[in-house]
Amino acid sequence: MSVSVVIIARTDFKIPSWEEAWPDALRLPPGDARPTAQLAVILAGDTGWTEAARHYHQHRVPVLVCSREATIGELREAMQAGARGYLDLFSSTDVLQRAAATVMQGALWIPPALLDSLIGVIGNALPETDSDPFAGLSVREQQVARAVVKGLSNKAVANELAISERTVKLHLTSIFSKLGVSDRMQLLLLSRTPN
Repeated sequence: MSVSVVIIARTDFKIPSWEEAWPDALRLPPGDARPTAQLAVILAGDTGWTEAARHYHQHRVPVLVCSREATIGELREAMQAGARGYLDLFSSTDVLQRAAATVMQGALWIPPALLDSLIGVIGNALPETDSDPFAGLSVREQQVARAVVKGLSNKAVANELAISERTVKLHLTSIFSKLGVSDRMQLLLLSRTPN
């Protein structure tokens, strides 16, 4: 039996945005038979959720894990079990659908707040380069870039530098263009890669 979307969660667990995002999804309780699907949406925290994620991952089905309280530890568990996406279970219908489309295309979906924390953790674990990868940027762009690779959110960068979030976004657009990167993670890796 093959379905488009399968939702693994307690059968009494209903979220309106899930019903709107995937109205035709097959709902199964954790531990039930698992048909093939184009996407598996799994509620973290239920008994057997990581086993369900591993099962679908092993059968090459993209897995999107929804969390009651998103944490780095649970994100790690989800990714180790094969999930390609991780987000808050109360996300809007639009966010759920975008996350689903992203993981079905083979990319990762991680909430921005956790991504900022993750960048900070990775940044602290990687050695710094001998040369300054930000040398070609303006002084303000260097300040923004250095704050971002520490794992600060746009709002935190704005507060630290006493500028608006809109200005931070404009600086990031310029930084990404000048350095030939497309996102914060690539910026972090550039800052930690020896030339």
